[in-house]
Amino acid sequence: MTQTRFFIFFTVAIAALLFSFADVHAQQSRQPDTEFVAPKKLKRTPPKKAEQESLIKLNGSLTQAVKSKQPWQVVNPLAPASYGTGEKNVSEDPDEVGRPQGLLLFGIEW
Repeated sequence: MTQTRFFIFFTVAIAALLFSFADVHAQQSRQPDTEFVAPKKLKRTPPKKAEQESLIKLNGSLTQAVKSKQPWQVVNPLAPASYGTGEKNVSEDPDEVGRPQGLLLFGIEW
């Protein structure tokens, strides 16, 4: 009886070994080297030079009028919202926050 158990065990082990080799061979035959395509190199664009911000900024209603295509809209109270509210062209009193002190026509910030 021990010989039959040994024979069954040996037969099952050889069958499993053969099936595993057959599976490895089948996986290799699915992807032959003749169909291999190398990946393309990624094209890298050179980095753009960082634009330096100017140290001096000009502001005020006159500079805003020069920069816009329709300068009369800067002083028009019924102008569309895309031209801004005009709050950035008002100078405030440093002692009383929120209280306008005057109109900023031309300003230089550094």
